[in-house]
Amino acid sequence: MQLLLLLSIANAEPERFGDQGVVALGGDLGTRVAPLESYWFTNVSPTVVVFVVRGLGIGADLDTALYLQLGETSYAEASLGIGPTIGYDVRLGRRASFFPQLRPAIGGSLAVVGGESLPANRWLKLGLRAPFLFHFDNYYLGIGPFGRVVVSSRSGEEGFSQSLSVGLGSTVGGWF
Repeated sequence: MQLLLLLSIANAEPERFGDQGVVALGGDLGTRVAPLESYWFTNVSPTVVVFVVRGLGIGADLDTALYLQLGETSYAEASLGIGPTIGYDVRLGRRASFFPQLRPAIGGSLAVVGGESLPANRWLKLGLRAPFLFHFDNYYLGIGPFGRVVVSSRSGEEGFSQSLSVGLGSTVGGWF
């Protein structure tokens, strides 16, 4: 009996990204520098995802960003938000997968222009990411397109502003 148990454990396939019960910790990394326009932007978005069934992951995302622009009138803005994430991992082989995700979020930001603070900005964001992941043991690196629509308003002002951004993003993480 013990021999059969040992043989079944030895023949068991190791857990893979996207398997039921796997917990993935990762994050999106991004930066843009435009020396001619004198600005710098960076964002880091740590994420935790739990795969509830094979392929389907549900989790949470923390959205942080910092934007700096120098010149005659300097501008700085810091942003923080949080929201759920839901995605589906499609295996493309032993070491690759495609992991599209829907990421709504709420948050806010504070900005300073020329040394004067602006009213706080509240926002609602709907994001979509579709990275191709490359797996190395229990780690991954990924790259793929993203898109997001942001609806925001400054406190003390009427109305909303909207923005759309699309691009190519990177992600890195691991699972256990």
